[in-house]
Amino acid sequence: MNFEVRTRADKEHPQAVIFTLTGHLDASTVGILEDRLREQNQSGPWNWVADLSGLEYISSAGLGAFIGALPGLKANQGHLRFHSLPPKLERIFQFMGLTQYFQIYPDEASALSQAGALPALDSVQGIQLMKPVGAKSAGSN
Repeated sequence: MNFEVRTRADKEHPQAVIFTLTGHLDASTVGILEDRLREQNQSGPWNWVADLSGLEYISSAGLGAFIGALPGLKANQGHLRFHSLPPKLERIFQFMGLTQYFQIYPDEASALSQAGALPALDSVQGIQLMKPVGAKSAGSN
Protein backbone atom coordinates (compact mmCIF):
# COMPACT_ATOMS: atom_id res chain seq x y z
CA MET A 1 0.00 0.00 0.00
CA ASN A 2 1.12 3.54 -0.67
CA PHE A 3 1.61 6.15 2.02
CA GLU A 4 3.11 9.61 1.91
CA VAL A 5 3.60 12.35 4.47
CA ARG A 6 4.62 15.86 3.47
CA THR A 7 5.36 18.79 5.74
CA ARG A 8 5.17 22.46 4.99
CA ALA A 9 5.12 25.78 6.77
CA ASP A 10 2.36 28.34 6.45
CA LYS A 11 3.42 31.93 5.71
CA GLU A 12 0.62 33.40 7.81
CA HIS A 13 1.23 31.01 10.73
CA PRO A 14 5.01 30.52 11.01
CA GLN A 15 4.59 28.95 14.47
CA ALA A 16 2.83 25.95 12.88
CA VAL A 17 3.85 23.06 10.66
CA ILE A 18 1.34 21.26 8.46
CA PHE A 19 1.55 17.52 7.90
CA THR A 20 -0.34 16.22 4.86
CA LEU A 21 -0.96 12.47 4.93
CA THR A 22 -2.13 10.44 1.95
CA GLY A 23 -2.75 6.76 1.34
CA HIS A 24 -2.80 3.89 3.84
CA LEU A 25 -1.21 4.35 7.27
CA ASP A 26 -0.69 0.94 8.82
CA ALA A 27 2.00 -1.20 10.45
CA SER A 28 3.95 -1.46 7.19
CA THR A 29 4.04 2.32 6.58
CA VAL A 30 3.94 3.81 10.09
CA GLY A 31 7.74 4.09 10.24
CA ILE A 32 7.60 6.85 7.62
CA LEU A 33 5.30 8.92 9.83
CA GLU A 34 7.20 8.13 13.03
CA ASP A 35 10.46 9.30 11.44
CA ARG A 36 8.88 12.56 10.26
CA LEU A 37 7.24 13.23 13.64
CA ARG A 38 10.52 12.49 15.44
CA GLU A 39 12.41 14.89 13.17
CA GLN A 40 9.84 17.62 13.72
CA ASN A 41 9.83 17.04 17.47
CA GLN A 42 13.59 17.60 17.53
CA SER A 43 13.59 20.81 15.52
CA GLY A 44 10.20 22.51 15.99
CA PRO A 45 7.94 24.27 15.55
CA TRP A 46 5.69 22.26 17.83
CA ASN A 47 2.25 23.48 16.80
CA TRP A 48 1.22 20.75 14.40
CA VAL A 49 -1.73 20.60 12.05
CA ALA A 50 -2.40 17.24 10.38
CA ASP A 51 -4.38 17.24 7.13
CA LEU A 52 -6.00 13.81 6.87
CA SER A 53 -8.16 14.55 3.82
CA GLY A 54 -6.08 12.21 1.64
CA LEU A 55 -5.73 9.43 4.19
CA GLU A 56 -7.73 6.41 3.08
CA TYR A 57 -6.98 4.14 6.06
CA ILE A 58 -5.39 4.39 9.49
CA SER A 59 -4.62 1.43 11.73
CA SER A 60 -3.98 1.40 15.46
CA ALA A 61 -0.27 1.62 14.61
CA GLY A 62 -0.92 4.91 12.82
CA LEU A 63 -2.94 6.28 15.70
CA GLY A 64 -0.17 5.14 18.03
CA ALA A 65 2.40 7.19 16.09
CA PHE A 66 0.48 10.37 16.85
CA ILE A 67 -0.02 9.41 20.48
CA GLY A 68 3.67 8.52 20.75
CA ALA A 69 4.64 12.03 19.61
CA LEU A 70 2.69 13.69 22.43
CA PRO A 71 5.45 13.60 25.10
CA GLY A 72 7.76 15.62 22.84
CA LEU A 73 5.00 18.07 22.04
CA LYS A 74 4.15 18.39 25.71
CA ALA A 75 7.78 19.10 26.59
CA ASN A 76 7.74 22.00 24.11
CA GLN A 77 4.25 23.31 24.98
CA GLY A 78 3.07 22.13 21.57
CA HIS A 79 -0.27 21.10 20.12
CA LEU A 80 -1.58 18.62 17.60
CA ARG A 81 -4.72 19.40 15.63
CA PHE A 82 -6.36 17.34 12.90
CA HIS A 83 -8.51 18.59 10.07
CA SER A 84 -10.47 17.37 7.06
CA LEU A 85 -10.98 13.83 8.30
CA PRO A 86 -12.87 11.67 5.81
CA PRO A 87 -16.12 10.40 7.41
CA LYS A 88 -14.69 6.89 7.85
CA LEU A 89 -11.68 8.22 9.77
CA GLU A 90 -13.83 10.55 11.84
CA ARG A 91 -15.88 7.53 12.94
CA ILE A 92 -12.66 5.73 13.93
CA PHE A 93 -11.52 8.73 16.00
CA GLN A 94 -14.94 8.86 17.67
CA PHE A 95 -15.09 5.10 18.29
CA MET A 96 -11.60 5.09 19.81
CA GLY A 97 -12.50 8.05 22.04
CA LEU A 98 -9.79 10.23 20.50
CA THR A 99 -12.13 13.15 19.83
CA GLN A 100 -12.06 13.98 23.52
CA TYR A 101 -8.24 14.26 23.45
CA PHE A 102 -7.46 15.71 20.03
CA GLN A 103 -8.92 18.83 18.48
CA ILE A 104 -10.53 18.13 15.10
CA TYR A 105 -11.42 20.92 12.69
CA PRO A 106 -13.39 20.93 9.45
CA ASP A 107 -10.63 22.60 7.42
CA GLU A 108 -7.05 23.87 7.50
CA ALA A 109 -7.97 27.52 8.03
CA SER A 110 -9.93 26.64 11.17
CA ALA A 111 -7.10 24.52 12.56
CA LEU A 112 -4.46 27.15 11.80
CA SER A 113 -6.51 29.94 13.31
CA GLN A 114 -6.13 28.16 16.66
CA ALA A 115 -2.34 27.74 16.43
CA GLY A 116 -1.03 28.57 19.87
CA ALA A 117 -4.50 29.26 21.26
CA LEU A 118 -5.21 25.87 22.83
CA PRO A 119 -4.30 24.68 26.33
CA ALA A 120 -0.97 22.93 26.73
CA LEU A 121 -1.18 19.17 26.36
CA ASP A 122 -0.53 18.55 30.03
CA SER A 123 -3.80 20.31 30.87
CA VAL A 124 -5.92 18.13 28.59
CA GLN A 125 -7.97 15.88 30.84
CA GLY A 126 -7.69 12.13 30.36
CA ILE A 127 -4.45 11.76 28.40
CA GLN A 128 -1.84 9.86 30.28
CA LEU A 129 1.51 10.18 28.57
CA MET A 130 3.67 7.12 28.95
CA LYS A 131 7.31 7.21 29.97
CA PRO A 132 9.79 5.36 27.76
CA VAL A 133 10.55 1.81 28.87
CA GLY A 134 13.26 1.91 31.52
CA ALA A 135 12.61 5.53 32.51
CA LYS A 136 12.62 6.12 36.24
CA SER A 137 9.78 7.99 37.83
CA ALA A 138 10.37 10.70 40.43
CA GLY A 139 11.48 9.19 43.70
CA SER A 140 12.52 5.81 42.27
CA ASN A 141 16.05 4.47 42.59
